[in-house]
Amino acid sequence: MKRLFIAFAAISCIAASAHAGTEVFLNISKKFGQKIRVAVPSFAVSAGAKTEALKSSDQLQNDLLLSGYFTPVKERQFVEETQRDDQKTGRINLGEWKRIGADMVIKGAYSERGGRIEIRCEIYATIDGKKVFDRTYDDAAAKRRALIHRITDDIVKALTGERGIAQTKIAFVMGSGKSREICIADYDGFNAKKLTHDGALALYPKWSPDNRKIVYTGYINGRPEVFLIDTQRNSRSLLSSSPGLNANPAFSPTRDEIALTLSKDGNPEIYLIDLNDRSRTRLTDDRSVDSSPAWSPDGNRIAFVSNRSGSPQIYVMDRDGGGLRRLTFRGSYNTTPAWSPRGDLIAYQTIAGREFQICTVNVDNGEIDTITSDSRNNEDPSWAPDGRHITYTSTSGRRSAVFIVDIFDKNPIQLPDMKANVLNPDWSR
Repeated sequence: MKRLFIAFAAISCIAASAHAGTEVFLNISKKFGQKIRVAVPSFAVSAGAKTEALKSSDQLQNDLLLSGYFTPVKERQFVEETQRDDQKTGRINLGEWKRIGADMVIKGAYSERGGRIEIRCEIYATIDGKKVFDRTYDDAAAKRRALIHRITDDIVKALTGERGIAQTKIAFVMGSGKSREICIADYDGFNAKKLTHDGALALYPKWSPDNRKIVYTGYINGRPEVFLIDTQRNSRSLLSSSPGLNANPAFSPTRDEIALTLSKDGNPEIYLIDLNDRSRTRLTDDRSVDSSPAWSPDGNRIAFVSNRSGSPQIYVMDRDGGGLRRLTFRGSYNTTPAWSPRGDLIAYQTIAGREFQICTVNVDNGEIDTITSDSRNNEDPSWAPDGRHITYTSTSGRRSAVFIVDIFDKNPIQLPDMKANVLNPDWSR
């Protein structure tokens, strides 16, 4: 409540200074999770491109919603009516935009000619009428969705100073039974495509730091091995095929190496593999099962799962295997750690009642925050590069889908149905 009071107190000061007020409002959105209420009327359009223009404004509105910083005005009829009034009068009726609940209004103009599109995007703050964004974009018409994603990220950066997520991608597994393929899609679930076509079990894809490669566990040869896909060259290579288990590979964010689980010496342990000479370094040595390594953003520490305390829990160790400490103490089954890009939190799945739910734990003080709390099984969390969003798999009955959630408002959003079970999502860097 204290934070909420401070936020509202700061907002009340906006009227005192138009310029300062806009900056205060945007800073509040970043710090306290308050949403900027934005109206996105249909783009003004040249003849013959109305359908694509409407798709573009709808996509921009959805992108802004998914960014976590904006709440689109829901009353579409009021938005369009106010837009038509503005077009008739040739001016922006700030009072009317404020009346329908908009803090900011986006004015877009769309034109298409000769296989290319041009989009102009202007944003006005309704508190004072100040134009806070004005850019024109040009690209091939076939890249319309990618262009809107770029515009969204530019808006987020210009108005909050933070990096947007609209141009990121998500890798995942799609299929059922022993036929699961590695796929990628835009962060909003569109443009999904398969990277493998093996008709075999594939699990837990992980992006490289430069988003050019993906490692995963594959059963092409009937047993778990680690493969590396080069998405730029459209090639694949076998990375680890030791006797026993080869699983849960994860790229180091700072060195040319991966951490993974191997059981070649008996029970599952955490190892490092140097990607240059393929040499192996063993990091853990315990009778328990050690698995699911996840790197800290600076590459100096690794979180992993171990049942050395009697039940699966999250542990953290230094990159060389030293400095081992247990991180989770609440819950009897805590697995699949994912380290936030900001370095302060680790997301993981825990059993709560009959379902798995997503939680975060503060690396320094052990404070736990519950992110999901519904009647579905929520598993396999992965962070967006903004450190604000998490993607995960959510299952109801026999059907699984990919969701994303803003850790501030904890309102899950399901990505478009991909017509098959979707598992093990991993957000690009």
